[in-house]
Amino acid sequence: MRVNVGIITVILLLLSACSTQDIETSSKLAEVENEKVEKSEEENDIIYKVGWSDDKSGVITTIDHVVIEEQEDTLNGETFNALFVHFKIQNTADEPLTTYPNQGKLVIGETQISADMLGSDDIGGELLNEVTKEGYIAFALPENIKADALGEIRLVWSHYADLLNDNKYDVTLKLSKLTP
Repeated sequence: MRVNVGIITVILLLLSACSTQDIETSSKLAEVENEKVEKSEEENDIIYKVGWSDDKSGVITTIDHVVIEEQEDTLNGETFNALFVHFKIQNTADEPLTTYPNQGKLVIGETQISADMLGSDDIGGELLNEVTKEGYIAFALPENIKADALGEIRLVWSHYADLLNDNKYDVTLKLSKLTP
């Protein structure tokens, strides 16, 4: 009988520890989500309105704004500007698709910049039918780019509605500055 009580006690302790961890994890996720919402409310951020949308074979891709914020390099403590493009991708088609905005390229003037996959939200990859993914794709801007004076940007990324067709998005976006 003592063994059974001991085993039950250990199981209950493990279950209560898992519940506490789940609560802590949920709390941290809520903090991260609030941080992303607050991303556009930071005093020094530069926000550009975009308003671009496209429907390819039942896949609706929308880019509604771009946020530029100052980031700190954790390795050397230096600061740099990062550009975040907000995507919403809805698959209203009957079939899954594959899209990779998080592996895309940003072109500003004559400068090409690869997406920062680690700093971006996970919105790339296979998107099943009737699924929506939304998030930011991050690009670290080099020092020669004037973050507060962008008129347009060009984005290029892969998009496969089916295995036989390689479709790339190649979009030039006019930017309208919302913050001073």
